[in-house]
Amino acid sequence: PGRGPGSCGRLILNVGSPALITTDGNPSCTTASATDGHIELSITSRQLYADVALIRLSPCGAGALRHGPGQYLDVLFADGQRRSFSIANAPCEHGTIELHMRLGADGGTTRKGVMEMQVGDRVKVAGPFGTLHDALADALASPPATTIVLIAGGTGYAALRAVAAEVLQTLPTRPVYFYWGARSRGQHYDEVTMRQ
Repeated sequence: PGRGPGSCGRLILNVGSPALITTDGNPSCTTASATDGHIELSITSRQLYADVALIRLSPCGAGALRHGPGQYLDVLFADGQRRSFSIANAPCEHGTIELHMRLGADGGTTRKGVMEMQVGDRVKVAGPFGTLHDALADALASPPATTIVLIAGGTGYAALRAVAAEVLQTLPTRPVYFYWGARSRGQHYDEVTMRQ
C-alpha cells in the first residue's frame, strides 16, 4: 500500500498481438468522480489473516460512493497519516467497499491503525482515484474472443479482483486468466474467493 495500489497489477489484452495496459498507482491520477473532501464510511466487517486485513465499509448515510473497478481510496488514519488501498470489489448497488490492507511487520502506522479498527467505527476516506477502469472499458469493448490476462502480486490482487468480478458480471463468457503471485502459498489470503 505504501507504494500505491495497483502498482503490482497488470491487465493484458490478447488481440492479435498482445497489448499491455499497466497501472502506475499514481494518486494524482484522479477521475471525474473523485472528491476533494473526505467521506465517512462505517466498518461493517473485519477479517484478519496473517499479514492482511479485509475491511468492508458501507455508506454512513444515503447514497453510495461511486467507483469503477480497479480504483482505490486513501484512508485517513487517526494519527493524520494517509494510506492508499485498492478497492477489491466491483461497484454494487448498496455501496459496500472492500479494502485489502497489508499489515506492515514493523508495527508502523498501517498495522496500528488497522488493528485499532472495529466493526461500527467510522473511517474517513478520500477518492476514488485511479484510471484502471478506463482500460477495462476498452477491454470489454474489444471483440468477444479477446482473452484478458490479469497478473497480480501480493495485495495488488485486490484491484484486479474487482476487475475480474466486473468482467464476470458483464461478459461471463469472456476468456479470462488470472495469475496471482506470492512468496508462499499461505500468502494467498483470499484463495477461496479466487477459486470461486
